[in-house]
Amino acid sequence: MRTSLILIRHGETEWNREGRLQGHHDVALSDVGHSQALSLAQRLHKELGRREVLIVTSDLLRARQTAAPLVERLNASVLGAAYLRERCFGVAEGHTWEELRQRYPKETAAHRSGRDKDAYPDCEPVAEFRKRVLAGLRRIRRLADGRLALAVTHGGAIKVVLKEILGPKTFMIPNTAVFRLAYEDRRWHLVHE
Repeated sequence: MRTSLILIRHGETEWNREGRLQGHHDVALSDVGHSQALSLAQRLHKELGRREVLIVTSDLLRARQTAAPLVERLNASVLGAAYLRERCFGVAEGHTWEELRQRYPKETAAHRSGRDKDAYPDCEPVAEFRKRVLAGLRRIRRLADGRLALAVTHGGAIKVVLKEILGPKTFMIPNTAVFRLAYEDRRWHLVHE
């Protein structure tokens, strides 16, 4: 059975604009982020109409606030899911890259170069983050049971999924970006529409 999934990154926050790592910090949408969420909901409502959808969202505020207009416009129920959370960056959360270069120079150099993505104290190891996100993707597929699913999540979680499908690449994922996937032949595929 084919399952279709639309992955959505949350709207803009003030921390996005300031270049701060958010991770598990519960940061609200900015005014721009609220406008982005409304525009996204209008666009998807126009596209999907009355189609039955399942909406699953990260339990962090910025994702829930992005999902709220979708729930209303699509007349859908929503499930909160911790497995869709962004990666925890430990002591790096709340800081800009410049602040991190000053406070944690060795860790930041290792992280930014790719030598050690787990360099920051108290961060969620990349392997555990990947495992959590991919297990969540399997759960969404089961919950959808043939319906279209929308997952409102974070840039890091979307990158995990895209790398699983497309291999090790670098991705830029702007706020409220939409990625369409289909599960067929026992694997996820990126759908170009």
